[in-house]
Amino acid sequence: MTATLPDAPPPSAPRPGAREALASFLHRTAMDTRDDRVVAGIRDLVPQADSILDVGCSGGRLAVRIAAALGATDVRGADVQLQPDALIPVSVYDGSHLPFPDREFDLVTIIDVLHHADDPLAVVRESLRVLKPGGRIVVKDHLRLGTWSKWVLLGMDTASNFGVH
Repeated sequence: MTATLPDAPPPSAPRPGAREALASFLHRTAMDTRDDRVVAGIRDLVPQADSILDVGCSGGRLAVRIAAALGATDVRGADVQLQPDALIPVSVYDGSHLPFPDREFDLVTIIDVLHHADDPLAVVRESLRVLKPGGRIVVKDHLRLGTWSKWVLLGMDTASNFGVH
């Protein structure tokens, strides 16, 4: 009797590396739970918004979820590095000057971005500039972290910043 082995991927197919495997694991575990909590918190603070800008959006995964929760019809992102296959329109920016007109968005989110910024105050100033009168800005970031939290943050940043949606 002959055993049938599963088909192996063709030799030209890329195999996931350690970084991609870590990113995938973190997205399946910690990040999905974290995203649920972030979306619920924003929904409690901002029950509705037609237009959303997510500053530091990466591939837009979280912005899509926020937009769905708030009923937004215009969701865009800005990031210093364009991710392949972004889920929303993303404008590349220099980290200091957002490429949008004044008073453009009902909601601006800055989620886990400021700890990466060279000038966090410039990011906040620009976010306020593009915010419509009566709009809301939501900032979520890391403050004082213990040793374990710093390692978790490093892993989550690695996953988020390397194109895994």
